[in-house]
Amino acid sequence: MSVHTVTITALLSLAFLDVIFGQASPTAPEPKFTELSRDDSARLEQQRAVVAANAKQRYGTKTLTGTKSDLPVLQRLIDEKVFKPTNFNALV
Repeated sequence: MSVHTVTITALLSLAFLDVIFGQASPTAPEPKFTELSRDDSARLEQQRAVVAANAKQRYGTKTLTGTKSDLPVLQRLIDEKVFKPTNFNALV
């Protein structure tokens, strides 16, 4: 092989690796976080109340704390499909 062929092959290989490993693609924009609006906050509190009421009724959970200690109860609600698509509107 000639030096020219080896050089071209090496450059093409590097370009291929850049494409495969995503280094040739543009970077994604940074996420932007903003405060919830008053309406969004109110809706979120209503949704939390629905979830807490279901947890209390089904499992005797006194309160949800908003910490990772709530995860087993929340996972159980999901696993038992408490919020089906037909009553999903309670959370929307």
